[in-house]
Parts: sequence; structure tokens; C-alpha cells
Amino acid sequence: MPGRLWVSSDTISQAVALQDYPVQQLPDFQPNFNLTPQQNIPVLCKTTAGKRRLAAFHWGLVPPWAGDRSISTKTVNARSETINEKAAFREAARGKRCVIAIGGYFEWLELVSGGQKIPYCIRPKSEDCFAFAGLYETWQDAEGNKLRSCAVITRPPMPPIAAIHHRQPVILRHDAIDDWLNLENPTQSITADLQYQLDQQQEVVCYPVEDLVNNVRNNTAENIQQRVTSTEPDQQSLI
Repeated sequence: MPGRLWVSSDTISQAVALQDYPVQQLPDFQPNFNLTPQQNIPVLCKTTAGKRRLAAFHWGLVPPWAGDRSISTKTVNARSETINEKAAFREAARGKRCVIAIGGYFEWLELVSGGQKIPYCIRPKSEDCFAFAGLYETWQDAEGNKLRSCAVITRPPMPPIAAIHHRQPVILRHDAIDDWLNLENPTQSITADLQYQLDQQQEVVCYPVEDLVNNVRNNTAENIQQRVTSTEPDQQSLI
């Protein structure tokens, strides 16, 4: 269940290529190798004209009925099994889907011996960015200021991610993005059907990285470099 993301300059270029508007109309995205909740992340959604637009959304969904944005600390991720039931997500699940375009994310493998946690980078094997299924909302404060926010939809894990964590994002194939954004397709039919999702055995790589990423102030490409002393995940390593 992602709680830390990253985007590189290549990620931003790939995300730009997924949308339908001129580059000069895009937000000024910058590389960030330690993206945390409550920061802005690159998101694709459909406009009323039916075109894909890339925008910067607050990570952590704030439903319109919320008294303030503090709820977003609890709505970073949305479980695919319950998004139609949870108050924070059910309205968005009916008509506000998005795609989170990201370079990759970090998870921590907890070892049985000593409770040590090893950070892992999870990323595509190819040069493409990940396309996470997501939900979004628009919230407005008392002064009329609007905030666009989003949540990453998660599911039970599949290999190779299953060896590291008990949840993972719903990772869409790029050619399935429009299927997800098409509201005529039932939400759970897309999030549960593997034909829309990346072949993780072939397309996803996981490797240990240095402890630098543990500190959110460390924001350099070193965070995604493979750890010098490798710790290979296996099911026996999990708590």
C-alpha cells in the first residue's frame, strides 16, 4: 500500500505523452524522489470534452462534505474491495476516476529477525511510468478556495510485490487507461479484472534501496538506486 512515491524527469515526460493538451498548458512538475502524502502528484483525468488532461492533485482525497482537509491523512489509499461502501470514496467511485502517473513507489519489507525494515523500490521494468487507478474529488473551503485531491486504489498483492507487502496499487496497462476513465465500465469490474492490469511478473521489478529514503528530507535520485548489499524478499521474511 503505497505511502511514498517518486517521479523523475523521464516520468514527467512520459506522463505528458499520455494527455491530450499542449505542453504549455501543463503544471510545472519537478522531479521528486520522496513524494509523501499531502503533496501534489501528477494525475490524468477526463475533461468534459472527453480529453485526457494532466494536472497536479493533492495526494489524499478530501470529500466535498469534509469540514477541513485533515481527513486526507487517512484517505491516501482506497481499498478496491470497499470503495463503493466507504463514505469518503463512494461518490468518487461513481463518477470521478483518475490515473496517477508515477515513476514508482517504495515499500518496506519487515524481516522476522529483529524487526528490521528494508526499503524497496518498485518500478516498471520498461521506461514507461506506472499508471495507478485512482479516484479524485474537488473540495472547497469557507473562502471558496478549491482543492483537487486524489487517492490510489489498492488491491491484494500479486508477485513479485506479494513478497514485500500485503497490499499494492491497481496498476493499469497504458492501453487500458481509457477503459478505466470510461464511466460506463463498472468500477470493480476494472479493478478486479487482470486483463486491464499490468503483467507484473513480466513488467514490474522490485529491489532493495539504501535507508536514505527513510528520511523524507532526502530527495535525490540516490533514493532509487539499488542497495549495495542486497536483501532478496521471500515469503518467509514477512511478519
